[in-house]
Amino acid sequence: MTCAICQKTSCILYQCCLNDKHSFCESCCVNMTSSIISNGKIALLFNQKIPCYVCNQKLLYDHLPQTIQLDLDAILSTIPKTSKSPKSIEEFNYYYNQSKQLRHCITNKKFIFITQRHYDLLGKAIEMYIQSLLKDNPWNYEEIWLPI
Repeated sequence: MTCAICQKTSCILYQCCLNDKHSFCESCCVNMTSSIISNGKIALLFNQKIPCYVCNQKLLYDHLPQTIQLDLDAILSTIPKTSKSPKSIEEFNYYYNQSKQLRHCITNKKFIFITQRHYDLLGKAIEMYIQSLLKDNPWNYEEIWLPI
C-alpha cells in the first residue's frame, strides 16, 4: 500500500479522514500535524475543522497514529479543568526548568499555542508566578497597591 501524500510504500498506513480510498504513512501524519501545530491551528484539529490534505474531508483526531494522539493529549492537558480563571502555571501542566524555560510537565516540550484565551490565561498565571518570585527570597519585594 502507498501513502497518498509521499507515494512511498508502507506496511502501516493510517486513514486520517473518512475517505477510505487513501491513507497516510506515519511520517506524513507527523509532518501534517506538526504543520498544523506550528501554524497555530491545533484547536481546529481538535474540533475536526482541518481538511484532509488529499480530499478536503475533515481530519479525524482519533484516526491519527497513537504516538501523535499521545502528543496531542499532552497538549490538551494544558487546558485547566479546575476553574475558568486558573491562578498557577501548574494548573496548565507547565513548570519552569533550571534554565528558566517554560516547559510541559509531562512531555518537557515548550509552550504550544492553542487559542488566544488559553494564551491570555496562561499569561496571567505567569504574571502571578513572577510576582510571587519577586515577593520571595532573595528579593523580598512588598506589593503595594497605588490608588489611581
